[in-house]
Amino acid sequence: MFTQWFELNKQDPKARNLTYAKIPKEYIWNNDAKEWAPRKLRPSIGRIVYSNPAFGERYYLRMLLNIVKGPRSFEELRTVDGAQLRDLFVTMLLFYNITNPLKLWEQHWEDLADDILHKKRKIINFPDLTLTDSQIKNYCLVEIQGVLHKHEKSLSDFPSLPQPDESLLTQLDNRLIREELNYNIKEMKNLHDNLFRSLNTEQLALYERLIKAVTNQEGGLYFLYGPGGTGKTFLYNTILTKLRSEEMIALAVASSGIASLLLPGGRTAHSRFVIPLELMENSTCGIKQKTHLAALMHEARLIIWDEAPMTQRYAFEVLDKTLRDILGSKNEANRQKLFGGTPLKYWIKL
Repeated sequence: MFTQWFELNKQDPKARNLTYAKIPKEYIWNNDAKEWAPRKLRPSIGRIVYSNPAFGERYYLRMLLNIVKGPRSFEELRTVDGAQLRDLFVTMLLFYNITNPLKLWEQHWEDLADDILHKKRKIINFPDLTLTDSQIKNYCLVEIQGVLHKHEKSLSDFPSLPQPDESLLTQLDNRLIREELNYNIKEMKNLHDNLFRSLNTEQLALYERLIKAVTNQEGGLYFLYGPGGTGKTFLYNTILTKLRSEEMIALAVASSGIASLLLPGGRTAHSRFVIPLELMENSTCGIKQKTHLAALMHEARLIIWDEAPMTQRYAFEVLDKTLRDILGSKNEANRQKLFGGTPLKYWIKL
């Protein structure tokens, strides 16, 4: 019956869309002719005899028969795109006496996580997404945890194995956050070091004051005034590369589209904060609680706003009101802080 299934798949394209267990639904076994024939009466339910993982090759053959459709030979049967290695890893944890699960994980985590980056790029529709090894490992552990839960088990049942940090998932699945973190850390550090060495005394004092405010989460409003050519752009590039090299989120916005193009990773303020075009005293930004944009506001450590005087004062008032509301949802004290406690730095060009 098994080998004649290969012959059936060679001759009948319809059979090639079925796994071995599904064949009896559409075909019947003719014991005299030793062949499969199309079923004419009511369908039948097929099943494959249970095989314990300890049976080795027979068990893995059974796994393949539940996945592969229409093979015409043993070679086609054993060739599977995207083999379920994480399921196999869980099977080994559950049914084999693995003496050193951690060593097994460390030796094969790259194979187990081979499709993680591709899946995440597809899920969040971000083809240029990059993930660090630690992030990929975390996602892989979460996937393994999900398979274990189906068996009413958990990674905590295997103390030697690393545990997934599920608090990272909201950030990793949030495209807006990923875009703001999608910088080459090594390049950012090198660029920052080069810029930092060229700061003059006044720029260095401003740099240290603002970095301290961000590091200590002091919040506050800072206003930098100076004519063109005094090094404002140079300074905020230094600040941005410093924070981004340490995987912090710093939002760079401007009052006009042209000015935003001059900022690394810049956006217009109206676009980033969903500020209404027709501003009134009681207006609010269109940022809703528990959205990806709201999560981005929670993660932002600094906002740099270029050409601030070109914007109506209501824009800053609605942003202040919105950030107090959003950031205050997790920490009530933020409702009393300017811009919810996020350091905001105004920049102007003359």
